[in-house]
Amino acid sequence: MADVELHPLEPGTDASSPPPACPDKEGCDDDGDGDGDEKAETWASPLDYLPMLLSVVVWELGFLQFPYFWYINGGAFLLLYVLLLVLLGIPLLLLESFIGQFTSSNCIEVFSFIPAFKGIGYSNGLFLLLMTPYMVVYTSYSLFHLVYSFISIEQWNLCGGEWDSEGCVPEVTDMWNKTENYLDFPSLALDMPWRFLPAVFVTWVVIFFALFGGVRVLGKLMWVTAGTSIVLLLALFIRGATLSGAWLGVGDLFRLESYMLTDIRTWTYVVNRVFNSLNLGIGITTTMASYNKVRHNVVRDVLVVSAVKVALEIVVGLAVICLLQYLADRMQLPLGDVVDMGLYLAYKTLPAVFSLMPQPLLWTCVLFVLVFFLCIPFMVVSVQVLLECLLTLLPPRWRRRRWPLLLAVCGAGFLLSSLCCFEPGRYINNMIDWGLGIVGPKILCLLVVIIFAYVYGAGSIARDVEMTSNKTISYYFYFTWISVTPLILVILSVGLSTYIFDFYIPPLTRVVACYFLPVVVIYSLCYVFRDDCCKKLQFKAKPWGPRAAGDRAAWKRFCSEHPVRNSLVHRTF
Repeated sequence: MADVELHPLEPGTDASSPPPACPDKEGCDDDGDGDGDEKAETWASPLDYLPMLLSVVVWELGFLQFPYFWYINGGAFLLLYVLLLVLLGIPLLLLESFIGQFTSSNCIEVFSFIPAFKGIGYSNGLFLLLMTPYMVVYTSYSLFHLVYSFISIEQWNLCGGEWDSEGCVPEVTDMWNKTENYLDFPSLALDMPWRFLPAVFVTWVVIFFALFGGVRVLGKLMWVTAGTSIVLLLALFIRGATLSGAWLGVGDLFRLESYMLTDIRTWTYVVNRVFNSLNLGIGITTTMASYNKVRHNVVRDVLVVSAVKVALEIVVGLAVICLLQYLADRMQLPLGDVVDMGLYLAYKTLPAVFSLMPQPLLWTCVLFVLVFFLCIPFMVVSVQVLLECLLTLLPPRWRRRRWPLLLAVCGAGFLLSSLCCFEPGRYINNMIDWGLGIVGPKILCLLVVIIFAYVYGAGSIARDVEMTSNKTISYYFYFTWISVTPLILVILSVGLSTYIFDFYIPPLTRVVACYFLPVVVIYSLCYVFRDDCCKKLQFKAKPWGPRAAGDRAAWKRFCSEHPVRNSLVHRTF
């Protein structure tokens, strides 16, 4: 790899002299307005990226799943989770955030300096297109149950059925029995779907108005969702911690059984939690970080969010186990018999706990409002990334009148979400839910690491991060990018690819799991043979670096003043 000061991506440019305002056609603004290729939208405040990232990584799936996996695996799960977060999750989160911020580009445009791999960005868009409609239904459950709580709160009580015991409360759980069929998401009872449609419609309306004001308004809304979620989480923790006998089950969370450290199931749970909670490999952090100013300390944001995320997940785990221990005592059952996850935890088990407490309506409403506030930021951001992907494919004038496109996307999304509410959509939802995240995000992350840590160079990335944050980047990030993280991703990619074909998985689910392959491969082939078969791809690669002329000039000066001897080597070596 050539040295940075030679600028292999921009031949003929002298690094020691300031570049022209618009060095080449590709470096100019796509709109042709001559403003030096400035990014059209940025956050209203440099701090707005912080609550956005926190809202997205601490979302409802962690609240519903983390306590369960922590309990059944004990201290081994927490230990491995923190270990993989340090060696895999945080380095990838920083890399994805930085490349979007530094180039002011979304998940597709960020690969413009090596266009053959733009298929990675299109794969990110396809992932969100497949996932968002049914996840909106997931989000709307909280609104549906919030309204139902005011209609008949006593029907959440815990009598009859699988947990019947001498200690149960006399009321009959009509609501429990009615929703038994659809709580095993995404299966819905045939006589229930129409009841969900208003909640689904309201959710899409919320998404539309959250994005209508643009990114500057969205950043402020993220402060509201992040702050409200943290307050409600702490309220549930305090309530659970003050219940009689609630702390009796907490010791099980910290039991450390050595055999679980080598159990493949524990590692599988941990890997999925790291990828799912940080939303790695789906283009969200890259696109949303593109609204940062180039000179923004994204390293600080990533480290702060990661620390807060772990702390909140521990608080959630303690709160849920305390509440379930109280339920187990009242039902005279072992704690393991009442520990649950997913929608059963949010819409059956925890409401049943609150029905045994004073002021059940208050705490049930707190729960459902919390679930909604944990879900809606991820849905809003997913639609925003989809919009950015569409705007990349459309003429530049659409950026100045984006609200009709937003309305069309939300309208189409509502129709697709409505289909998910009915029985025929159940099978498609199951395929997406089981297959979409098995292997795709892991392989896409591996490709991103290869491109930026080896093709462009981990040493060059470390220097560029230093330029934006005004601090020398830690060796921890450098060594994980160049060695530990890609090694883990290779093992995961090979192992999970083998899993798809060695174990019984329905053929259509395998197709969904490999959603990224045709996009990446076909796009790369079309670009390589563009002169023969794909004239629309006949464009030059854009040079790597900031889009704005002023930022690019400052970056070139920084490169000449802080050269690296080799793009793979940290410049302080």
